[in-house]
Amino acid sequence: MMAKWFVNWAVNWSVMGQDQGERIKQQIMMLSMVKSDLAAGVMKDFGIRSGESSGYGITGDMSAEELNAWLIKWSPYVTFEANPVIDADQQIAALQNLVEMLKKLAG
Repeated sequence: MMAKWFVNWAVNWSVMGQDQGERIKQQIMMLSMVKSDLAAGVMKDFGIRSGESSGYGITGDMSAEELNAWLIKWSPYVTFEANPVIDADQQIAALQNLVEMLKKLAG
């Protein structure tokens, strides 16, 4: 199933270098990778929580397998929680289908 995914992410500081200068370089490198993914359409949106080392991303349409393959490139430096999301039109259609199903069940 192809879906857009809402991805919460957080930097895993336990595997990052201890030197502040090195950490900054690692963050810049990862943000460059994010910019490439945005330019390629892999991600549709990306944000960082102000003052934190965590944020969110919204992917383009991809299967769970494609999502997993994409997330692996960030391991072990970033941890994730990903959930499929639908748009308003998809939710309206789902609710209309539910109404029809309930009518059939009611007889």
